[in-house]
Amino acid sequence: MPTAKPTSNQASQTPERPTTRQNPTSILAFGLTLIVFHSNAMAEKFHYKPGDKVTTIKWKTEFKVGKEVKSRQELGEDFVVEKLQGNWLYIRSKAGWVSRDDVVAFEQAVSYFTKKLDKERSDTNYYDRGCLWHKRGEYDLAISDFNDAIRLDPDDAALYNGRGSAYTSTKQLERAMVDFDKAIQLDPSNAMVFNNRGFAFADKKQYDRALADYDQAIRLDPTLAMAFNNRGIAYADKKQFDRALADYDQAIELDPTLAMAFNNRGICHHKLGRYEQEIADYERAIQFEPTVPHYNNLAWYLATCPKQDFRDGHRAVTLAKKACELCNWKETSYVGTLAAAYARVGDFTRAQDYLDIAIQMDATYAKDSRAKMKEAFDNEQPYTESVTPASVDASKD
Repeated sequence: MPTAKPTSNQASQTPERPTTRQNPTSILAFGLTLIVFHSNAMAEKFHYKPGDKVTTIKWKTEFKVGKEVKSRQELGEDFVVEKLQGNWLYIRSKAGWVSRDDVVAFEQAVSYFTKKLDKERSDTNYYDRGCLWHKRGEYDLAISDFNDAIRLDPDDAALYNGRGSAYTSTKQLERAMVDFDKAIQLDPSNAMVFNNRGFAFADKKQYDRALADYDQAIRLDPTLAMAFNNRGIAYADKKQFDRALADYDQAIELDPTLAMAFNNRGICHHKLGRYEQEIADYERAIQFEPTVPHYNNLAWYLATCPKQDFRDGHRAVTLAKKACELCNWKETSYVGTLAAAYARVGDFTRAQDYLDIAIQMDATYAKDSRAKMKEAFDNEQPYTESVTPASVDASKD
């Protein structure tokens, strides 16, 4: 414990892909030639309404207020529509408007990219659908599409980078390293590949090698917010919290809607005993990205915070239940969070039941603290974290 987890990003796993071919439908964006379709004519007509979920179908999809671009998001990202105005959809989490032509309904996205492949079996189209599969957690299907893309174009660094990221997600780290090394050999100037290889090194707990790759990614692209975020995680793992905070701050400055950086900075504040800043960051993470890890982290905080003033058991139950439902009750730590939340509102029968379920799901769950949790519940007491705040410079090289 805590069950709060850092969130990281491998350039959203699969970065914008440069192509080497000339194509009559190509446009130039940020120095990279992108193959794009000028409309989503292959998507079925869809009449959106507030609350609908949409998926981006273009790289560097722009979210605007007036003429100002508030952010750019990658292909395959999912968002909820808050309101509509003509050809524009307002996405609250990105504080901007996106064109209908740049998205399709969430349930149409796979069909949209499959129809592109039916029209042209190109490496670009396999790559794009592979990216979508990856973002939706269908890693084997993503790897299959990346394999087909590489078969068609074995000299494109981005394809190996995409497959390496999918291998990382399936914990096939040695295969991932082979692909990242190949991508770097083909394109040593690609910052995202270094970011992604750093992510794999961190997964292997080789933090110094991860830091070296994140450093190189940042040298190649000082605007790459996710590289600062990921380097912050590595510094936090080394208990260099001052450096971690500085990197999270920089990531947020570069992308003020980067939910994962708020989440991770909140965890850093937790370790330092800065509970007011912690809750503020978790709230911002949920504002920009209302997803399962962020609900869980805030729920754990509200249920177990050492400072009474910051606890809210009833809201913790609501958030923890939402996290469990969204992951179909498959994530052990979220079930444990729900147990702690029920204890905070005095429902010790449910607290014990959910703790038992978490342990049945994973015998190693909370092995360092579950005895204290169980003892507290048996005595009809909520579980409160016992935290000795770390020093901001707890460890430095």
